[in-house]
Amino acid sequence: MGLFANAQSKTSTKKSTTKKKATVFTVGVETPGPEPEAVGKAITALTSLNSDYKAIAGKMTVLKGAIKKYAEKMFLSQYAAQGVHPETPIQVQNADGEKVTYVVQDRSSQNAAKPEQLDALGELLGPDAAEDCTYTQNTFKLNPVILALPGVMEHLEPALESCFEGMVEDGTLTAEQVGDLLACDQMTAFKPGTVQQLANICGRDTQKMEEFLGVMGSAWRSIREGLIQRVTALPSSDTFWGGGGLFFLLSFTTSPRVPP
Repeated sequence: MGLFANAQSKTSTKKSTTKKKATVFTVGVETPGPEPEAVGKAITALTSLNSDYKAIAGKMTVLKGAIKKYAEKMFLSQYAAQGVHPETPIQVQNADGEKVTYVVQDRSSQNAAKPEQLDALGELLGPDAAEDCTYTQNTFKLNPVILALPGVMEHLEPALESCFEGMVEDGTLTAEQVGDLLACDQMTAFKPGTVQQLANICGRDTQKMEEFLGVMGSAWRSIREGLIQRVTALPSSDTFWGGGGLFFLLSFTTSPRVPP
């Protein structure tokens, strides 16, 4: 087995991770005084505010879910009907002019597709069609631990294969160490532009398109959330980055009309 093939064969091996212990500073114990007392009160207040925030966030999640469902339905309906990826951004607006803006962002090629995603894709489109939507990328790198051993760097000037053979011959590294010197990170991901070809891939079938996007999951979804507010002047938008696994980048925009 060649060096690269040997490194690639090790990509399926996963290292176990253990949770690290936290470092705990108990306010008022290590350093008593007025400052720790204020910090203790701040922790209490922050905990209380966090509970309020979670309650508000829960309500917002329900509201955003209803809007998102409608937006995705309209997006896929137009996509399937026209066979062309709808222009972005997309806005959902009510009668008062308040709107939610969605920006479609395809990040499919940046995230590794999980085995269960590939299985679901095969069931949805068939194994051949599913294979056409993905590609496998191998990233090789030198193991920094082995690279730091005495004498290793001096052998990297000539061609890679002859270098490895020379290190084994003169005893700088053992054959086993040479096998571990070249590491490989492998990722199977959706091809760039997959979402742009979604209508053709799924035969303009809205149901299949929806299921396809569900299979891709976080491979193509991100969210930016904004604050909802009313103003008495020109329309504006207030946004901030947030976490989530949604398909759209999301922002809320205030009403363009001055409220009475």
